[in-house]
Amino acid sequence: MDALPPPSSSVPIADIKKLRSQLSLRLSKFNTHITHLNRLLVSTPHLDALLSLITYTLTFVTSLPRFSPSPISPFPKRPGPKPRLVALLTLLSDLRITLRLPALLSIYTLTLSTLSSPPRDPYLRLIAYSQLLASTIFQTLENVAYLGDKGVLRSPKTQKWWLWSCRAWALSVMLEGGRLGREWALEGQERKGSEQRERGGSKQSTETKEGQSGEGREKERDEDGEKESKVRQARRARRWWAEVVSNVAYAPLTLHWSLERGLLGEGWVGALGMVAGFVGVREAWRGVE
Repeated sequence: MDALPPPSSSVPIADIKKLRSQLSLRLSKFNTHITHLNRLLVSTPHLDALLSLITYTLTFVTSLPRFSPSPISPFPKRPGPKPRLVALLTLLSDLRITLRLPALLSIYTLTLSTLSSPPRDPYLRLIAYSQLLASTIFQTLENVAYLGDKGVLRSPKTQKWWLWSCRAWALSVMLEGGRLGREWALEGQERKGSEQRERGGSKQSTETKEGQSGEGREKERDEDGEKESKVRQARRARRWWAEVVSNVAYAPLTLHWSLERGLLGEGWVGALGMVAGFVGVREAWRGVE
């Protein structure tokens, strides 16, 4: 009896090579994302943006109410938030505040930079100085309140320090809204001036010697410069809208923590914080190189 031939492979070699190529490509993309994430975590402001998103997400999750089943419901009672999530939330909140302890140094260097080259617009200049003052008050009071709670400083009235630090934060957020509004107005004025210049240029005579190579190169340079200008405007507009969304989300939170009895439930605090945190992480991810 003749021996049976060995069974042929059910997967062609070409498919195996294609699969290996796809796996290699995905692994390369994964490694790229991990490297990018590492750069994100190394920077303290970017790390705070990521921790903010995680913290507010946990705040929202731990605020979900318990569901009591009706007598005819076949579903079991859903448990409330696990203590482990609450413990993790507390740990991350403390970590964020701890990372902000040396922020006064950053505010000081930013103050020096602003004083050396202040904004040209008088309104933006006034807002910038006011924001630096509000940020200094906020960070100082928060440091005192936090270190007092931890027993590092003797501060029996830490609750008042927390309230006034949040009020200074609320003032900074209000000033940020004023800055964004002023930049919108200035951008509109600049856009109108650009449109008027373009209309004025189109009315001029176009009877020139376009056959000359020098004029052709100059025209190409003008077109390239116009494209770069539009790209910069698009990026500036994207950042502006991101700052608007973040500021609008933070504004109710600052008012909430500025009042002794609060203003919002934990669910709203988590939801609004998630919006601001997501915007911060997205912009930080794009800004990391």
